[in-house]
Amino acid sequence: MVDNRSKKLKVEENLEEEYIDEELILSFEKFQEVQEELAEINEKQSNEVLKVEQQYHEIRKTIYDKRNQIIKTLPNFWLKAFMSHPVLNDILNHEERENFNPNPYFENEKLTKAFTILEDGTTKITTTPIKWKEGKLTCEQEDDEEDEDTNDEIVGDYQYSPELIHLVLEEERERKNR
Repeated sequence: MVDNRSKKLKVEENLEEEYIDEELILSFEKFQEVQEELAEINEKQSNEVLKVEQQYHEIRKTIYDKRNQIIKTLPNFWLKAFMSHPVLNDILNHEERENFNPNPYFENEKLTKAFTILEDGTTKITTTPIKWKEGKLTCEQEDDEEDEDTNDEIVGDYQYSPELIHLVLEEERERKNR
């Protein structure tokens, strides 16, 4: 009889396990449905938030443009703003501070000079073309019959853009006359 009772217990345990498994599966399915609902709501929210952000971005852009126009009329606004900032003031050096001042000779805000070492070992130097202000170019520029690719010329051991050649030659003349 002991055998019958143990068989009966095993059958009951199996039924309970099946019932628990089915109940567990149903719970997980319901859980998954709720999760999908949440994901759908979150997706809708994200889309709505994005639309609102885009609308306000356009509104802010218009206001920023107005503000930038006003800032352009304020002398040395950015220099003063940076100099008033506790961290930026310590970082800016004299040369960087001078970048805020307009140049009396040319319109460019910045001039650059790039050195490129070619495979054959030569150095190619390219410079920013200078946009001279009215009446500030002290001598006439000669027409360059060089390639259109480069505006550079070599004077002595140095390579200069045509806009700077007259300054270099003038300096050399002054040095010789001393």
